[in-house]
Amino acid sequence: MILAQSQNYRRLWMLIAVAIVWVGVCGQEQEDIVELPPFVVIGYTLGPAWRYAKIDGFEILSQTSPEKTRAVVSALWLGRQMILPSTLLTRFSVPMIVVVFDQPPMKSGNLKSMGSVRGFNEVEEHWTNVIKRTLGDHESFAINLWQTEFRYSNSFRFDTFTLLAPRAPAVPGWLQRGLFGRYGLYREGWHWRLGDQFMGVTPAWWFSDQETAQVAQYYKTHVREAQFSDLSLSVAGDLDLLPFIPDLREVLSQQPAFSRSAAATSQLPSGPPATIQARGSSVMGDQTIVLPKIEVISDFPNRLASAAALFVRWGIYGRTREDTRKFWLFAERSCAEPVTEELFQECFGMSYEQARLELARYLPQAVSERAFARVGGMPPVPAFKRRDATPTEIARVRGEWEHTESEALSRRFPDLARQYREKARQTFSTVDDIPGERDPQFLASRGLLALDSGESARARELLELAAAGKVISPRVYYELAQLRWLKGSELTGKPSAEVIDGVIALLLTAESESPHLPGVYLFLAEAALRSGECSAEHLAALRRGSEYFPQDGRVCSRIAAALTHAQEASPAVVH
Repeated sequence: MILAQSQNYRRLWMLIAVAIVWVGVCGQEQEDIVELPPFVVIGYTLGPAWRYAKIDGFEILSQTSPEKTRAVVSALWLGRQMILPSTLLTRFSVPMIVVVFDQPPMKSGNLKSMGSVRGFNEVEEHWTNVIKRTLGDHESFAINLWQTEFRYSNSFRFDTFTLLAPRAPAVPGWLQRGLFGRYGLYREGWHWRLGDQFMGVTPAWWFSDQETAQVAQYYKTHVREAQFSDLSLSVAGDLDLLPFIPDLREVLSQQPAFSRSAAATSQLPSGPPATIQARGSSVMGDQTIVLPKIEVISDFPNRLASAAALFVRWGIYGRTREDTRKFWLFAERSCAEPVTEELFQECFGMSYEQARLELARYLPQAVSERAFARVGGMPPVPAFKRRDATPTEIARVRGEWEHTESEALSRRFPDLARQYREKARQTFSTVDDIPGERDPQFLASRGLLALDSGESARARELLELAAAGKVISPRVYYELAQLRWLKGSELTGKPSAEVIDGVIALLLTAESESPHLPGVYLFLAEAALRSGECSAEHLAALRRGSEYFPQDGRVCSRIAAALTHAQEASPAVVH
């Protein structure tokens, strides 16, 4: 690709075909959102000049108008704050890369390059021109606005699917699936435009069409016509809908939805919001109704997932603002504590069985109506002014985005991943002739690409320069620590004390940034086991690792061994 260094609009850029499909995959115990090949690069075309801006948490490269660019950034800035409290959000030390294309689309294979698609379970159609990635220590977001306007709910939808993935401690499976899974509350995003007082979500999707139809018919004939639209019902005797709802012990015992196992991320050398107020209430009243008998279909994994989504919907939209606050308190504590009925009762003021009854009463309304919540009080989107992007900024941001795509596609689509990796290499190389180019972030991006391409010596050279420039990137310091350890072990099979001290310093820098990577704590534990004694700072980091990854047996066991070793080597420091 040729990058013109003049200030005019004659720039030659790759033609992209935007092709995004998402599929909900439901296994025996969990379901995940899988994104198939996005943004396939297939050629070149003339395109508008790139403009650059940066605000807190975002680095923006855009070909489109200031108005469209601001709309995209506003959606990303506001979206996560609208649906999650700050305690559940992970703040990334590395800004999110936001690339806004204005490129004519082309078709590739059987995938639609522009336009919209609708899944079999979806109420509305959704664009195929958005892709969001969350990998390791960074996020990327790209959208193509060629000859089209921007819609908020579409970007919200793709931004939020992986929003909880990097959190430590990890969120429980029921929360991720209940919010963003196949049956999740926000499976189709939500409806809101700048200035709206309310945000809305589509009706709930229950896993069984037969049960859904019967419950919806019941709502139409027995509830809505009886003007019990808030579902404030007190039911005498057994409730025939109750068998639909699994035992909440089963619903809330699901494992974390995202696997951040250190085994997958580490290769050790050895070894309500306050801004959301629910509208309506489900407080019990005095009415008594009799429900028709309904045959319960047994499909337990899907029933669990549907029930988790219903529980989340009930907690956020089905009750009062104060009850919504209790729900988020329970969700936050569920990340770090065992979920017990005592914890549930402490947060909600009711037992599991009482909550099941509430969910059974809420189900007819949930599958029949949209839910709405009032929006207000969010911090404003920071003002930013775009300017012409420098050749280095274009190369770094575009190259980093292409590199991220290569890593995201590497397991399922290795051939396409190799093409992206080569494109990233070409993009980075466009500034090779600029003398004295030593931007730490650019050096870090090139170093990580070299590492992922198997060029260890080149990677270490670049990452050393990036670290010396105090680049912000947990992964840079983690990867450099591994490279130093391996290099220091070449002659004797184990690193010297001096090398270990340098490695620990790098790992502590990585640990001080966000998100927290499980491999960093495994490596800190390994270094502790190999060193004579540990500093207080080193020990404190190890203890934090146990708190961040309480469900990762490998991390916790290695940290426990390291702390025991440290106590034997230097008991005064440990205590």
